[in-house]
Amino acid sequence: MNDAEKPPTPALSHNESGVIQGVAYRLAGKWWFWAVMIGSIMSWPIIRAVRAPAPSRVEILKEIQPFSLIDASRSYPASRSAGSLDGPGCMSDHDCQPLAGRKGYCFARQCFLGFGPSELAGKVWIAASMCTACPAGNSDAFATLKDIQHRSRNLGVQFKIVSFTVSPEEDSPDVIAGYLKGKKISPRLWTHLTGSRGIIRGVLREIFDVTTAAPDEKELGPILRGTETYKLALIDSVLVADPSATDGHRWKFRLRGRYDIQDKGAVDRLLHDASLVLGGHR
Repeated sequence: MNDAEKPPTPALSHNESGVIQGVAYRLAGKWWFWAVMIGSIMSWPIIRAVRAPAPSRVEILKEIQPFSLIDASRSYPASRSAGSLDGPGCMSDHDCQPLAGRKGYCFARQCFLGFGPSELAGKVWIAASMCTACPAGNSDAFATLKDIQHRSRNLGVQFKIVSFTVSPEEDSPDVIAGYLKGKKISPRLWTHLTGSRGIIRGVLREIFDVTTAAPDEKELGPILRGTETYKLALIDSVLVADPSATDGHRWKFRLRGRYDIQDKGAVDRLLHDASLVLGGHR
């Protein structure tokens, strides 16, 4: 039988329609009917939330030791007494007044602040390597980090990006500050660090698990020449009891994941994991 031969669906009779309308009218006058309706509507989101699978937990890989370096993201004015006949600016570290408990350092007549564990306390942050004179790979990584800076604006003030130079001899604070000019970097969100080669060597080796060069070699092993330029890491911080600390507590930094930005979807996974850790799904 084709569609043309099918009998039409019978409509409700007048009596049936009247019965339905009568039942609906009587129900509309019952307080318990509206209580059930409103309760069902309000409880549905709760039921959905209970039935939804719990967010996955981001793995803890290892603990990262605290470090103290120099923040090259931006400079600040030297004290008024600083300067000489050659012009304004600092002549030594003594001309750079400490700010908010952070020590000042003088480079090329500019003052820069120290950067230590206190600046990352309570933060969830991305670790990256960089250098101002590295090959094209550094440019690719820098562009990716700028994209992350843009996409992470809604993650709040507890989220940061921290780049460590792999060439601290060349990348002094003033060199990095000059390199960053005009690149639309947010110093609040994105920090660029330099300082002691030994400290940077230890930090990068610990975070990225790479074999560095011998102590007397200038470059920091395969980080400069290999694929480590493309590696990012996610790190968080938790307050733990420590009887040896002044106030009985200290901040512990934990490595939560490593990501290769050459892999498709790595940045999405990184930001997803960061949002989970920030949201308390630790």
